[in-house]
Amino acid sequence: MRFADGREVLFPYTDIIHLRRHYFNHELTGADNSLLYGLLDVADVLNQGISASVKNAVNLKGVLCFTSLVNPAQLKAEKEQFIADYFNTANSGGIAATDQRFDFQPVANAPYAVPGETINAVDNAIFRYIGISPKIVSGEYSEDAFSAFYESLIEPLALQMSLEFSRKCGADIQFTSERLEFSSAATKIKLLHEAAPLGLMTLNEARRLLALPPVPDGDKRLQSLNYVNSAQADKYQLESEVQANEPAQL
Repeated sequence: MRFADGREVLFPYTDIIHLRRHYFNHELTGADNSLLYGLLDVADVLNQGISASVKNAVNLKGVLCFTSLVNPAQLKAEKEQFIADYFNTANSGGIAATDQRFDFQPVANAPYAVPGETINAVDNAIFRYIGISPKIVSGEYSEDAFSAFYESLIEPLALQMSLEFSRKCGADIQFTSERLEFSSAATKIKLLHEAAPLGLMTLNEARRLLALPPVPDGDKRLQSLNYVNSAQADKYQLESEVQANEPAQL
């Protein structure tokens, strides 16, 4: 490793947590983001073009036509004076006054509108490279959109980190994210209806899913009596058959 002050340090690779992405070009350093630079340049040009177009549209533009012969020096001076008087932020009304020495002929300068399809195409290309969707960026994602984002981008990184940390540290280290925290209330309630009767969750686990604080006696599990232990199912069924086959006693 080479630091900013010029010092170089050599570390054993076995002591380094090495996380890699896009390493089809080089197995150690991977690939850079040069493919993204062109898209970012295009997006920057579009933004600057929109800004410049709006500024040009609100400015007063035109041609000064002198009604008599004027020497070049005086022509330049008159133009500079006209610009100083009217082409500034103080001229909020956008009106210029002239006398008989010259006429001012305004030039129409309508703002150029960049097609929305062009902007969306560039933005979507950037989002695809990063691996996210516009709804994730704007915070308008649904539960299904977030699940797809997690499984396609977050979960592979978490799995890679878990494997690398476990391999280098010699212990089982797991990186995970509680996706249920971002689920809708309907999904959480449905999960509780399905999982709680089976004894899969404690009271505190169910309360944590609903963003509620734990309770002192909340580490116990509750299970519905509608379910039977699989080891006792045959015995229960056999007893039922025996009782059904016994003759009725008068």
